[in-house]
Amino acid sequence: MLFSRCKLDTQPPMPAHCVRSEDIPSHIIPYVRHLTALGPFSTEEHHQRFQLVLSHLPALTSITLDNTMGHIPWTVLHTCLVHPRIVSLSFSLHGYGLQEVPISRDDLASTPITLKTFAYTPTMWREWESKGTNLIKVYTRELRFLANLIPLMNKTATSLALPMEFAPIISMASVPWPQLRELTLHGRFVVLAQSSSLRLLLRSLPALRVLSVQAARSRRIGRQPLLPPVSHDTSSTGHRASSDDTEQVSSPAPLLPELRSLTIAFPDPRD
Repeated sequence: MLFSRCKLDTQPPMPAHCVRSEDIPSHIIPYVRHLTALGPFSTEEHHQRFQLVLSHLPALTSITLDNTMGHIPWTVLHTCLVHPRIVSLSFSLHGYGLQEVPISRDDLASTPITLKTFAYTPTMWREWESKGTNLIKVYTRELRFLANLIPLMNKTATSLALPMEFAPIISMASVPWPQLRELTLHGRFVVLAQSSSLRLLLRSLPALRVLSVQAARSRRIGRQPLLPPVSHDTSSTGHRASSDDTEQVSSPAPLLPELRSLTIAFPDPRD
C-alpha cells in the first residue's frame, strides 16, 4: 500500500513542541502502518518529537528504531511498549553495540506488553566494524536487555528474530510460548552450551511453524545437534508403551507438531 511505510527523522531543526498534526501530510496519515524512526535519540527533545508523531498516526502498528548508535532510552522504548496499537517492534543496530541496558525488571513490572513481533538484528558485519571494541561487554549488556524483556512477551508473541550470540534462551525456556509461530536465530554460536539450551527451549514451543537457525559455528564448537533426540518409548496416544501393548505400534511423540519449515546452517546429521 502506498505510504504504508514511512521514515521519521527525530533530529530536524523544528523543535519538538512545534510538531502538529498539520505538519504531517494529511493525505498519508490514514495509511501509515510502519514507521522507521531514525535516531540517535540523544536528547529529551528527540524523545518528545517521536512521541508526538506517534500520537498523530492512528493506523500505526509497527515501529523500527534505526540509527540509534547504541542508545535506546527507556522513554522511547516505553512509548513503543505501552502504545495500544503497536504490535511489532524491531531494531536495526548496524555496527553499534548497546551502550547501556535501557530497562530493568522493575521498569517493566507495571508495563503492559502486547507485542506480537519482535526483531533485534545486528548487522552480520558487526564484529568487523567493531574492531577495538570489547564485544563480550556488549554481548553482556544486550543479553541483560533481552533477558529482561523477551520472556514477558511469551503470552502474545508470534514471531521472534534474535541474535544467537546473546539470545536469552535459558530465560525463554522457563516460560511457555503458546502463540509463537516463527523463531529466527542468526549470528554465531559463542559457547557450546547454546546448543543444549536451544534443545530445552524447543520443548516450550508447541505452536512453532517456522524454525530458522542460521548461526555460524567455530571449529572449536563444531557441529552439535540442535534438536533433542526422539524418544521411542512414548506412543502416539501419549502414554508409555508396555510389553502388554502387543497390538499397539510404538511411535515417537512429535517435538514440534506444527512445524512446516526448518532451516539449519551446518546441521548435524542427527538433526
